Amino acid sequence: KAVTAQTAANTAQTSANTAQAMLSTKITAGHNICPNPSFENTSYRIDGHGGPAYSTDVSRIGSRSLKLTGNTSDASWAVLITDTTSILNVPCSPGDVFYAEIYVYGKATNTTHTGSITFGVSNYQSNGTYINNVAVAQTATTALSGGWTKISGYLTTPANTAWVNPYIMI
Repeated sequence: KAVTAQTAANTAQTSANTAQAMLSTKITAGHNICPNPSFENTSYRIDGHGGPAYSTDVSRIGSRSLKLTGNTSDASWAVLITDTTSILNVPCSPGDVFYAEIYVYGKATNTTHTGSITFGVSNYQSNGTYINNVAVAQTATTALSGGWTKISGYLTTPANTAWVNPYIMI
């Protein structure tokens, strides 16, 4: 029985090592967890507040982008969706680090938004209880340049995190 248990333990360790190596390769290669990163597939539902919509006004890659229209009194935000119905829930563990990167096109003539542009994750416990948000942000005055501005950084999940929802907010 000890030999059988050891064999099972060795098999489990080999499987764990293989999974870790595959994950490390994807992370190193810049694996994107967003299923529709260029917003070309308009069959994906957009969920949010303040009128998030697919737009052909300006695009960085392909022919579309996600358009958020903010105002001075209320935030506009969108959560990333996996398909036509589901919000993207990314399983993770406390202390996991995500690299977040987004490009924002801010019209230089837009003077109504003076806050920040944020890309982050909402953290949740395994029972669905919200913990907090961690995010990278750029001041609107910097991003409102009439061109594309990259917002990026590392996000670390807090204690008790079991999954996260990525979001974009202005």
